[in-house]
Amino acid sequence: PGPSWITELCFSISPADETVHCRCDACRALYNPDTPQYGAVRGEASAITGRFVKKVGEEVARRWPDKKVIYLPYWNYALCPEDIDFPGNLEIEMCTTGAGGLREAYVREGLDRQIRLWSQKAGGPITTWEYSCWITNWTHAPLQYPNVLQSYYRANRKYLAGSFINGGGFTEWNKTAPTLYVWMRLLWNPNVDVDATLDEMCRRLFGPGATTSRKLLQLMIDRWEKAPWSERLGAAGHLSPVIFNETWPPEVVAEMEALYRQAREEMKGDPVALNRFDYWNWTFEAFLREANERRHALKVPRREGVTIDGKADDWSDAGLRVDGLTSVAGAAAKTGGFDPSFGLAWDDRGLLVLAKVRAADFKEADKADALDTGDCIELYLAPKVGESDPPKNPFPDLVHVVVAPGM
Repeated sequence: PGPSWITELCFSISPADETVHCRCDACRALYNPDTPQYGAVRGEASAITGRFVKKVGEEVARRWPDKKVIYLPYWNYALCPEDIDFPGNLEIEMCTTGAGGLREAYVREGLDRQIRLWSQKAGGPITTWEYSCWITNWTHAPLQYPNVLQSYYRANRKYLAGSFINGGGFTEWNKTAPTLYVWMRLLWNPNVDVDATLDEMCRRLFGPGATTSRKLLQLMIDRWEKAPWSERLGAAGHLSPVIFNETWPPEVVAEMEALYRQAREEMKGDPVALNRFDYWNWTFEAFLREANERRHALKVPRREGVTIDGKADDWSDAGLRVDGLTSVAGAAAKTGGFDPSFGLAWDDRGLLVLAKVRAADFKEADKADALDTGDCIELYLAPKVGESDPPKNPFPDLVHVVVAPGM
């Protein structure tokens, strides 16, 4: 038997699950770092992979006229290369972004356009590769967005043959099951009555707690679909503290908790209904703890255009600035020219740190594997608030970074 990606019906093209960054002269000439980005959908390498797919398609058409070429635009080659004319044997399965992120207007507008462009190149409807797992992977919060999905499938009905939904694991069903149920219905009929579908679902599943469960579900939907955001969703659907707290402020969390506990009380005498409700809300108690932790987190703003070069020119006054540091005990830094300060920001690459330390003299560590014994900057990254507290956690799961000036 031959390779699994070549069959009697098709020839599949899907590069490794990572970005394309070929450094040869030919590819470097085609690489375009200035293409737009819609959520996780990018196109820096679209011209590179597009030309490869075109050549493969032409050769397949010459050798096997009835065979299709199935291409998966993904990562940084998901955008359609508009200047390339593909042969008529092309079939497209386009990777999109975290489906919950479709609530952002710029993401929807960008994806709608790309779906139409790829459909035009393929000469008919395409398939999308959707991500139900993104966003839910990074939070315990309940995510419900059935109306966002309906708008998406209605708008693209004649351009889509269907969708593959990447996910389906417990981490999604225990936070977003009602939306996933509606999603399955929308793939059959984008014009299904979403409200009636959810009304009937709650009636059949939750019995004596149906009305309260439906109120809780509607509140979850309204918060994710309509809450105003002052910044964009992070790469792969990571929720910043800003977006989290704008979506679920304390008063909303309190209302959700009250409805959650009321529904459980109403279903106390119906263990089957209660089990169904608990399956859908498996992480709700963890969400309450997460909401409390995130409420006390510092607001680290997003910052675009920062070059990692050790210079502060492109920071200006942006970021979270900390202009004075104290000891762990709260004592102010000693005088005599010692002046530490830092700033924090983030972008799609991750956390950005601008640290400055001025002193009258310096002392370097004697060994490279013991930089923290001399002048240095130490950065500790913990997975959640309180993780680095030794009394609570004597073996914290930390990332410890030490940077020395190399004088």
